Amino acid sequence: MNPLTELHERLAYSAVAGTALLEDDFRLKKLMDGFAPLAQKNPVFAKLYAGLQKLFAADETARGKILLDLLGLTDAVLYTQAGSGKEGDFAPLPDGDGAHTVQQIRYSALEPLVKALTTTGSGRMEVLSDAVREHPEYLCDHRVIAALIGDLNDPYGEMAVLVFHILKGLATGEPVYSDDIVEGVAAVRAYTLPTVDRGQLLARLKRGFDPEGKTDMLRRIMLISEVAGADENDWYLSLLDTAKKDIRGIVVYSLGYREENIPLLLELAKKERGKAREMACRALVQWETPEVIAFLEQILEKNPKLAVCLRDTTSDVYGDLAAKGLRNALDKIMDEPHIPRKQMDDTITPWIDALLGKSSADVIAFYAWLFAQKKLPKIQETTYNKQTREVGMLPLFYEQMCQTMVLTCPQPLVDFIDTQSGTWGEAKLLSDLFTKSAAAVYETWGGQKGDSMLYWLRRIGYNAVGRRTQEEQTGRLFVTRTINDSYALSIGGYRELKRPIKEPLDVRWVGTFIINHWDDLFTRIDPKTMSEEWKQRAGAYFYQEACTVRKGGYYLGVLHTLLFRMIEYGWQKFENILVAQCQSFYNVSEYYIRDMFTVYQDLLGRERTIEEARRVVAFYRSTTKNGSKRDQMIADILKDNGFLPADG
Repeated sequence: MNPLTELHERLAYSAVAGTALLEDDFRLKKLMDGFAPLAQKNPVFAKLYAGLQKLFAADETARGKILLDLLGLTDAVLYTQAGSGKEGDFAPLPDGDGAHTVQQIRYSALEPLVKALTTTGSGRMEVLSDAVREHPEYLCDHRVIAALIGDLNDPYGEMAVLVFHILKGLATGEPVYSDDIVEGVAAVRAYTLPTVDRGQLLARLKRGFDPEGKTDMLRRIMLISEVAGADENDWYLSLLDTAKKDIRGIVVYSLGYREENIPLLLELAKKERGKAREMACRALVQWETPEVIAFLEQILEKNPKLAVCLRDTTSDVYGDLAAKGLRNALDKIMDEPHIPRKQMDDTITPWIDALLGKSSADVIAFYAWLFAQKKLPKIQETTYNKQTREVGMLPLFYEQMCQTMVLTCPQPLVDFIDTQSGTWGEAKLLSDLFTKSAAAVYETWGGQKGDSMLYWLRRIGYNAVGRRTQEEQTGRLFVTRTINDSYALSIGGYRELKRPIKEPLDVRWVGTFIINHWDDLFTRIDPKTMSEEWKQRAGAYFYQEACTVRKGGYYLGVLHTLLFRMIEYGWQKFENILVAQCQSFYNVSEYYIRDMFTVYQDLLGRERTIEEARRVVAFYRSTTKNGSKRDQMIADILKDNGFLPADG
């Protein structure tokens, strides 16, 4: 054994056994004698030899410290003697430039991110989102990538979805969407991450892959299929004999990238059961060979539940097949007053789902026939409290049409909708938004009231679902709908359908928003496109809203938004806004006083804040009765927090 290694081992043994037994350690004494000739040739060995002599010469009370010092010195010397066993010159590993995943980043900087990905508990989602927003280069480091792959089965669903999309973005360059706060408002932004070598990432995903595994392995192969597509065809084939359950389904689906696999997929669609059979059909609908079309028509006639597979394509061929299947299914029940929910889900709903994105001649003819019917059977279902109710069937078709407008906006469907009456509501609005000028849209729809109109307009935004936000990258307005996603490689359970409208909304919509008090829709109109007159109208409206006395006052987030909107429109009058808050919530707490004045001062500055503080104190002074000292208490709070000078 190397003398240094042996010395380190004996010192470590003595540290465990205790210095009381040191005199009896003949092996350590023998090692010390062996270091005597080495000490004459090397100063490091001389220092070790001197330390050993000092250790044995010291009394028992001092030996502990000397032993630990000597053990530390031996550790340090051993570290300097490490080697790789490889010949040749060494150089630092290159930075991550797309070909590598090595980053010259201190581990202390990466540690919070790695910890968030390798532990459980609250706060981890925010750490990962911060990395996407502020330090995307951290995500390229091999230490973080390993943690990301290990966290694909995170028990917190949203975390797992974000991890999946981060890994996908690193390989493909696709944007990753993350929650953010934009100008005080909740938002979702798109972030483009640096890319890493796709082959390296795929190799890491395949390393240790278990075809009989659970959620993490399922998400691994979904990610591999998304990123690699047909390039990993041989690997998919190698898994076919061993893959189980949901993993087998994704393996079968991934064979659909290559036409040469069609005979195998046809065979699998015949002999497989459950999810694997469905995935074989989903793979086959990517192809339009006569053999595939004939097979699908035959199998869907026997098993209508598989019609949902047609949802994955917008092909006219499969559009005609969906229209034919749906018409046949409806013809069988048209004379019934109602059908059970289970029958609906088994025989009708899959065909309705199959209409997504389709606008073939047969599909348009089907819609024309459907909406000409005076009566459709009701759907009979049992509610959670065991009550029986009947719901209409037509809204399901109508919703599918609206989703198709957002997904593909096909011209045949646009033309068909334009021939229908104005009662078609949202479908007609979508058609107009996607194909007509802003002025034409307003002339048709502006000035309308009602919850339905508000609901439809709320689907228009910059880059989010159900949130007010602004997309920095383009500034374009989109219509966004969220659908339950049956897409084979989706892990979130839903999918966003998004399409930009043809032109920004006409500024005259501001008048409609004011009349209806649709405060959250004002963000759909860019203030830079508004005339001074419209800005003043919008500013006056928000000022009036902020000064309105209402029970309980505004939440701080709403107060911030109201003030921000006024500033955005160039409004100059901000007096008595916080007075109205105090009128709305007379016995306001110290915390709320402090927080609302902080919001006010952050946006409007100290001078205006002092003036508003004086008005608030004056309000309480004018309303204080029966010897109450509330006005003085409010004044003290404002002074203590710096919102009011000491002299008032």
